Amino acid sequence: MIRKFFFALSCLSLPILALAAPPSLELKKGDHLVLIGNTFAERLQ
Repeated sequence: MIRKFFFALSCLSLPILALAAPPSLELKKGDHLVLIGNTFAERLQ
């Protein structure tokens, strides 16, 4: 019973924690962006 309670509590709190601090990426003029993995960057050339 207690295990089900903690499971339900964790399921309800996960979306709230995800919205609390959204990741932000700020690109400014002169910044460089590197794409690593697959062949995506090679296809762009």
